[in-house]
Formats: sequence, C-alpha cells, structure tokens
Amino acid sequence: MDEVSAEFESELKAKKVDTILQAFYHFDNGRGNKATKIFFWTKNGNSYVKAITTKKNNRYKEFNINDCPEFNDILDFFSKNESKIKSSEPKSKLWISHNYGYSITLELNSSEYNTYLRDEKRLYDKEHYKSKWVSLIDIIAKEYIEK
Repeated sequence: MDEVSAEFESELKAKKVDTILQAFYHFDNGRGNKATKIFFWTKNGNSYVKAITTKKNNRYKEFNINDCPEFNDILDFFSKNESKIKSSEPKSKLWISHNYGYSITLELNSSEYNTYLRDEKRLYDKEHYKSKWVSLIDIIAKEYIEK
C-alpha cells in the first residue's frame, strides 16, 4: 500500500494538480485491517478522489478515480475556519488505546498542514472545528474503508 500510495502521490505532483489532501485512516500504532489512504485533489477547478486500502496477506485494493465535487466543501470549510482548526484540539472523556484516526496532509497554496485526529476525540467533541472538518472528510472516506 505504501509503495502504491507514494507512486500515486508522485503522479499527482507531476501533473501539477492545484491542491492535494491525503487522509490516511489507520490505528495510532500501526495499520489495522481498515487502513486506507484517500487522496483528494483539484485540477483546473475539478475535484477528484481515489482510495487505496489494505487487504489480507499484505495486498492492497485500488479504487477508481471518481469526481468529487464535495471536496470543494472540505476546502471551503478549512479556508473559512483555518485558525480555529489549527489553534486547539478536540477534547475527549476517554482514551482508547490503539484506536483508529485520520492522519491528514493538506497541500494548499504552496503550504502544507499536517494533523492527526483520533476517532474518540472527533466523535466526542463534535462541535470543535477540527472535528467538523475531519468529519466532512470522513463522510466521503468511509465509502472506501473496508468494513
């Protein structure tokens, strides 16, 4: 999965896409059986999504590239709430050892933003701006995450 993801990222950068968001859904201490890397990107005003997920026996599954106009909503929410997203972390009443969460890298306007948000924080503190933003990503991503 790592090699295929790295190759796909290189392809996107070689095509000089406008924006790339990588959302990697995984355990905080490793991959887990639902580990999935979701690529969102824009090129010439159009938005797309593609996912690569782990399978048994170290195999992976690649999904087709699909149009993803909803990615514009994710970018708009980030742009309007960037300082609130970056300034604090959602709270949680509990700590789940080795839970799933999203590692996110957003390459936008020649800058890069990296964050990680575990599910128990996102689902507990739903009104936090980072939780809302990652939940917008999750709405699309969960279609690709193996159940």
